[in-house]
Amino acid sequence: MTDEEFEAEKRKLLVPQEQSKYRATMFVGGGVAVAAAIALLVWVASPRVLRDNDQQAQSSPSNVAATKSDLAPKQIPSQSEPVLDSDLSGFAGRYPFDRVRGTTFHNNPSVRAAVYRAAPRRALAELALSTTVSTPIEASGDRLLSWACEAHNCGPHNWTTLISRTGSHALLCYYDVRLSAHSTWYRAGRPIARRRDGCPHDFDDLAGWNPER
Repeated sequence: MTDEEFEAEKRKLLVPQEQSKYRATMFVGGGVAVAAAIALLVWVASPRVLRDNDQQAQSSPSNVAATKSDLAPKQIPSQSEPVLDSDLSGFAGRYPFDRVRGTTFHNNPSVRAAVYRAAPRRALAELALSTTVSTPIEASGDRLLSWACEAHNCGPHNWTTLISRTGSHALLCYYDVRLSAHSTWYRAGRPIARRRDGCPHDFDDLAGWNPER
C-alpha cells in the first residue's frame, strides 16, 4: 500500500470518530445551556413569587385576625370575686345543705357575707355556717329563717339566722345554756336583744317578738 492510500484509509477511519466527538460535545453543551436557562428563569421568578405570597398573607383578613388574636393578652376570669345572688327565695323549704343553682345556703356568698357581718366574732359566724343538725329553711315576707343546733344537744345549744331575701343583711341568734339562760341576738357584730330560752326554730316561735325593736 502506498503512502497516499494509507492516508486515505486513515481519514476514513477518523471521520466517524471525529463526528461522534462533535455530537457528544454538542449534546453536553446543549444540556448545559438548557440547565442554565432553567436556573435563570427560576432566579427571575423567585422574587415575584415571594412578593406575591407576602402580599397575599398581608391582605388576608383571617391571617391578620389570627396574628392580632395571638398577640392579644389572654384574660383569665377571676375566681376570687363571687357573684352575689340577689334572691335567696329558692332556698325556702330546703335544708341548708341542699343545693340551689349549684350552691348550698351556707356556701352562698350573700349568706356568708351577711352572717359574718352580723356575728360578734368569727368563731360564731363559722359555727352558724357549719353543716350540722338543722330544720328546713322557712320564708315569711321578705325574710328567711334558718335554725340549727349541736347534734345530740339541741335544747341547750342552738342558733338561728334571720336574713333578708336579698341577702343584704342578717340577724344572728345564739344560745348556749352553759353561758346564759337567755339567747342573744346580734346585728353588725353587736348584741341588740335577749330573750329567755333558746333561739326561735321557726317563724311561729318568733311571732309576737321582734328582735329589732
